[in-house]
Order: sequence, then structure tokens, then C-alpha cells
Amino acid sequence: MLGQIENILQHYFIEPVEIGNGYNIINTSAYALIFIASLFLLYKIFKRERVKIDKNFLLGVLPYIILGAVLRVLRDANILKSALFVTPLIYFVTALVAIAALFVSRLTEKSKRVSYFKTWFGIGIILDIIAVSFLRIVNLDALLLILGISLVWLLVVGMTRKIFHPKLLSIENSALLMAHLFDATSTFVSLRFFGYAEQHVISNIVINALGPAGMYLLKIPIVLLVLYFVDKERDINMRNLIKLAILVLGIAPGLRNTLRLAMGV
Repeated sequence: MLGQIENILQHYFIEPVEIGNGYNIINTSAYALIFIASLFLLYKIFKRERVKIDKNFLLGVLPYIILGAVLRVLRDANILKSALFVTPLIYFVTALVAIAALFVSRLTEKSKRVSYFKTWFGIGIILDIIAVSFLRIVNLDALLLILGISLVWLLVVGMTRKIFHPKLLSIENSALLMAHLFDATSTFVSLRFFGYAEQHVISNIVINALGPAGMYLLKIPIVLLVLYFVDKERDINMRNLIKLAILVLGIAPGLRNTLRLAMGV
């Protein structure tokens, strides 16, 4: 029995991380459950510590989202060697760094009378500067292509808001949708123009059926549907925490894909 469990763990979880050969339905499902459970755990911790998930919190956490993506790219470029920087472990590593810095910042707020999010943001920026200093941009065309297509989508979303005034596309929700359109664009450009391959199970099925542009057809309805139900959540902290998770799931892989292309790895 133990041998079978070890074989399952080795085949479905350990090998994909060590070899970097992508995801399968087993580890994808397990990671999704762990991610959801982690959200509820964070909600409980923040509630106990009276941490509000508001605009200040978002400002403070942004550098750590960037940090996770940059560290993942440095692992792709073999500048960092540890498997801790491979997806999905990098999410947990970055989260631990962010939470540790958050509580240091909260202690500083009590003793120095400085708003915690300013210290938290500052620590994150310092870590970002250190990590970004190792990046070497060699493929500027890919970077400009992703940014250009993303700008077109930004105009489309903006015009949709201006003409139709959909309640679902609030400024906040529009930003979250754009994060995922940025991710979809980075995937589209990587696959369509630079010969990369998709590793995620569901995305791969859609891309095989519809081509790289299928990422947009996957992202747009799912993100809007999730946001529709999230907006019905009455607990502001829970609602904002889920939206933060949606942001991370869009901007982090999108930034990783973009920087990876730009570095030519």
C-alpha cells in the first residue's frame, strides 16, 4: 500500500516538478484543492489578526506577486536551481515570504507608527530590485508584441465599459479581466510565434481544439462568470481575498510568460 502511494506521488507530483514536464489531471486537481484550502486558511489568519483586505493591502502585496513571477523566470533560465522555484511550489514560497514580511511590517506599525503597507511595500520593492537585476532582456520583439496586443484588449474593455456600462465590468473587475487577458496574450504569443508548448491540462485541451487564440475563449467567460458570483459575496474581506487570488492567477503566469520570452529561455 505504501509502495503504491509512493509511486503515485513520484509519478504525478514529484517528477513533474523535478523534470518540469507540466501538469496532469491528478496534480492539477490536488493543487486546486490546496489553493482553495490555503485561501480559507489565510482568511482565518487575517481575520484573527484584524488585517483588512483593502486597497492598502493590495498595494503592499503587489511587489510579491511580481517577485514570484521573476523568481520563476530565473528558475527557467537556470539562474536559480532549486525545485522550490518551480510552479506550483513558487506560489507557496512567495506567499510565505509575503506573509513573513507582512507580520514584520505590522510589528513595525505598532512600534514606529508607520502604516504597515508602506513598510510591506518597501520590503517587496527591495526584493524585486534584487531579483530583477538578474534579468537579461534579449527578445524585445516578443515583449513589445505582448504589450501591444494587451493594449488593444485594454481599449476593447474600456470601450465596452463606456458604451454598454455593464455592472459586471466595474473598474476593479475590468482590471482583473485585463490581468487574465494579459496572461492569455502571453500564452498566445508564445505558442503562435515562438514555438512554445502549453503545460496546463485544461488550457492544452482548448488550445489543441481551437488553436492558441482559444485561450481568450477560455479565459473571458470563466473569469466573468467567477466575478459574477464573487460579487455576490457579502463578506468584504472574503470577496477581496478571492479577487486577489484571481489577480495572482492572471498576472503571475502572464508576467512569467512575458519575461521568459523576453529573456529567450
